[in-house]
Amino acid sequence: MVIGSILTTVSAGLTYTLSTESNNGQWIGYQVFAGLAIGICFQAPIMAAQALAKDEDIPTTTALIMFFQTAGGALSVSAAQTAFSNEMIKSLLENVPTVNPAQVIAVGATEIREIFGSEELSGIIQAYMDGLKVIFIFIIAMSGAATAASFAMPWINIKKVTKSENSRSSNINFGV
Repeated sequence: MVIGSILTTVSAGLTYTLSTESNNGQWIGYQVFAGLAIGICFQAPIMAAQALAKDEDIPTTTALIMFFQTAGGALSVSAAQTAFSNEMIKSLLENVPTVNPAQVIAVGATEIREIFGSEELSGIIQAYMDGLKVIFIFIIAMSGAATAASFAMPWINIKKVTKSENSRSSNINFGV
């Protein structure tokens, strides 16, 4: 969990370095790295909680962790979308004041090259990048918080946890 959250934070930092001039290898590579990092640590809280919980608490513990992972993802997407839209609109008003931000949002990223002229296009693309940078900062902050939280988990060997130890927390080593 610790390694995965650290790698997620690093991958978020790398993603933040992307620009409109970045090549496909960077875009794809950083996303693959982020996916692998998130994959390393996403299941770990469930396994750890199941190993540490009393037998009768395992279903509730698992459900709560899955609820918070799902709700956190949903709320984060909503917050990131809002931050993206606000920053993009701000950037559009500064860089391309002749373009209606509502039209850019309605058109979407996939069709801007077909709708807008070349004199407006560079400003619109930069506005999209400015919006993405805000999301990348948000991801860095969230993954950094996850890294800090991961250090709060007890450091135990899950393989060695027996049913008798599940009911006693005195055998758990909380050292880092």
